[in-house]
Parts: sequence; C-alpha cells; structure tokens
Amino acid sequence: MDLLNIKLIILGIFFTSIFLLGNFFFCFFCILFKIKILEFSIFLSPKFSLKIQEINNIKFILGWLPISMFVKIFGMTSDINEQQKFLEEDLSFAFFNKEKYKKMLVFFSPVFAFFFFGIIISYLLLKFKNINFSIYDLLFYFEELLYTLFGSEEQKIKFGILSNTFSTENNSIVFSFLIFSCIMFVWILPYSYYQYLISNPFGSKNKEKIALYFSNAITILIIWKTPALMFNYYNTSTILIYSFNFLLGTYLSGALTSFILTSCLKTYYNFKKNKGESVQQFR
Repeated sequence: MDLLNIKLIILGIFFTSIFLLGNFFFCFFCILFKIKILEFSIFLSPKFSLKIQEINNIKFILGWLPISMFVKIFGMTSDINEQQKFLEEDLSFAFFNKEKYKKMLVFFSPVFAFFFFGIIISYLLLKFKNINFSIYDLLFYFEELLYTLFGSEEQKIKFGILSNTFSTENNSIVFSFLIFSCIMFVWILPYSYYQYLISNPFGSKNKEKIALYFSNAITILIIWKTPALMFNYYNTSTILIYSFNFLLGTYLSGALTSFILTSCLKTYYNFKKNKGESVQQFR
C-alpha cells in the first residue's frame, strides 16, 4: 500500500473547506448585522495554538486539533448582570442586543453551509456520476449504517457490500463527503439550536436540555462506534495510513487558508491605513 493516498488527501481538504465555509457564513452574518468579531479559529487549540495573529482587533488562530472551527463574537452572553457591564457605545455591536431572527441566522449559518454545499452539491455531483442514485438510496444507506453500528457480523458484511456498491472508484471522494456532510448536519443542527437557546436569557430550559442531549448523543455515537466500525473492515496499519493522508489534507488546507486569509487582511488594512481611512470594525 502506498503511503500517500491522493483521494484521502482531497477528502481532508473537503473536510476543512466545509468547516471554513461554515465559519465564513457565520462571519458574513456578523458583518451584515454589525456584530463585532473577536476571534476566528481554524481548528481547536487545547493548551496551545500553532499560530496566533491579531489583525484589526481580531485574533486569527491556527489550532492543532482538526475536529472543528469556531468564531468568537462580542457580547455572547445571556447573563443579564454581565450584559449590564458593557459600555453604552459598545451595545450596538453586542450579539445579545440583536433581534431574535438575526441571532438565529448567525447560529444556523454553519447549518446552511453543511446542507447546501455539503449535502445538496455533493448529492448532485453523485447523481451526475450515477444517474440511478436517489434520495431513497441515501436514506437506505443510513438506515443500514445504524443497523450496522449495533448489529451482528453478518450485518457488517452486508453493509460492506452495500458501501462498495454505492462507493465506486470514480465517485468514492464525493460519496464519502456526502456521508460525512449528512452526519455533520444531523449533529450541528441540534447543537446550533442549543447555542441559540442559551443565548436567550428567557429561553426554555427544557428545550435547551433536549437539544444538548441530542447533540451529545450523536457526538458519543460518532466517537464510540466509528473506530470500532472501521476496525471491522481495515487493519491497524491501513487505518493509520488512511488517517495520516486525511489529516495531511486537513492540515495543509487549514494552514494554507490561514496564511492566505491573514496575508490578504493585513494587505487590505495596511492599504486602508496608508490612505488614512479608519479600519475599526463598524466605526
């Protein structure tokens, strides 16, 4: 087996791209609604970060744990006492001071990215490559996947045959990305709803608990069952090589995006400064 697998590197790039797109959608609505952005992080940074650069009072962070990305915004609190500590001139840029529909659009923007650019586009591409592939086939595949996670060895063999039927040499990247996008959509939808609920000081605590439990249940299912499922079809060395290639694509695309993004923004703001124009957010 070759050490480098181009298809898995490309899949890693797709993985980073869809999360980045979710971040960009999030930032777009923040800028549209004049919500101040504090941090833009590519990957997570437990304990330390690979790179931190501040541009126009925004911290751009390149983390080392490629499981998610996030944007930190100003005024992200539902505590009434905390809200009263904000300066009067900053209230118009605070998230908690925005209307409900604006909060919803901000929080659900990553959901739009996964649904429209992850699921819809990859499904259309797959449909273009295999005209017989339908929504029913996709739903049937996920039904079989759920059975397989808790099923017998016979079910796992059946699922392996089904996967080889749908995922051919020509469409394996698109098919894998479609499945990943569907799983992430199912996870990020209740999580985004939970984030929206806790941002509302008068929100329903029961709804918060249901959304959080559902999101955590999917997270645990992915972390608990996915590795076990992979070891049913691949040996340890194969999984390590596949993981290396996937992470290579993820890190390369994340690092490159971080470099391009910060370089372009530095150039833009330096140009503004040289012209004597203000570069403060929304001022």
